[in-house]
Amino acid sequence: MNFGRSYVLVRNPSWDAATDSLRPAYVDRIEVKVGGEAQELLDQVTAGDLDICFDCGATSTTLSAYQGDPALAERIKVYGNDVLYYRGLNLYQPPVDDIHVRKALNLIYPRNELRALSGGEIQGQFATHFIPPSLMGGLGADYQPYETPDFNGDLEAAKAEMAQSKYDTNGDGVCDDPACKDIPWLIIVGSTTGPQGAEIVATKLEELGMTLDVRQVEYGTLVQKCATLAEKQVTCAAGWGKDYPSAYTFFFPLLDGCENGSNYAFMGCDAATLEAAGYTVPAEGPWTISDRIAECAALEGGSAEQNECYFALDQYVMEEVVPVIPTVFGTNIDVLGASIVNYSFDQFPGMGAIDHYAVASASPAAA
Repeated sequence: MNFGRSYVLVRNPSWDAATDSLRPAYVDRIEVKVGGEAQELLDQVTAGDLDICFDCGATSTTLSAYQGDPALAERIKVYGNDVLYYRGLNLYQPPVDDIHVRKALNLIYPRNELRALSGGEIQGQFATHFIPPSLMGGLGADYQPYETPDFNGDLEAAKAEMAQSKYDTNGDGVCDDPACKDIPWLIIVGSTTGPQGAEIVATKLEELGMTLDVRQVEYGTLVQKCATLAEKQVTCAAGWGKDYPSAYTFFFPLLDGCENGSNYAFMGCDAATLEAAGYTVPAEGPWTISDRIAECAALEGGSAEQNECYFALDQYVMEEVVPVIPTVFGTNIDVLGASIVNYSFDQFPGMGAIDHYAVASASPAAA
């Protein structure tokens, strides 16, 4: 990402409305500036200094201000987006190298409190499995393997899992191993909800004998640490949207390919790679679903057979491996400046359709 750069897009002089029925091309020029903090950019949209902020979403601060004003509320555009927000779990780093710890974390996780912190129901539906159902022909819409009361955690169920782990030596459902103390918990510098969210999670995990070491880092640093085996990061927050409408675009980049930059669970790593990075290979062997991904991908795209294959793999991943803590199947939220007079959403890329935007004259730039 070229932060600090800017780009100017101008109308193609060869474009002709008579030969293009898809793109109305309302605007003559788009100015794009890269970078900035989400809340600051959203404030500029509200002030009329920007038309729109791409990929900003909507912070709880902005949502609260807009939802409380009927005129502003009309400028919030919300669409389902085939997005998963989750925490990746390093399958080879203590204490989450134990499947019972991974299940305990899924059962204690305060999904409801965290979603409320970010704005509530508008942010999406609670998720306790991996693939958005819309990418599997609707399969999985009612599948919630880690559902808890109000999606706010179930301490007793979590303790029952922890009691089966190698990190609970007396079977009381509380981790008593040093690996559960001061777990590095990365949040992005400048995050409006990161510190409070970490506090909410820390309060829950203390009941399982786990404590957090909260560290603020730049976004690029977070990705580097989370995607590098040798960093031995325990868990990292992430969000992911489809590259195109297929569950393959979740399974391959996020749960295959070892160190591919997006795979925080490090599935697909072989024993030699793990050992070279200083890990002990578990008795069940390195986790991989490469063959199963390929099996599903080889089926007719979008067919009932392929959807069923991907759903079965989703169930296997969440019940037999548990490499993530899914939290929310997210929405796309765009906050429009007052200058935007036509807006459309393109479900294929999962973003506003820039080629259908129209603005009032003398409008500001976009960021």
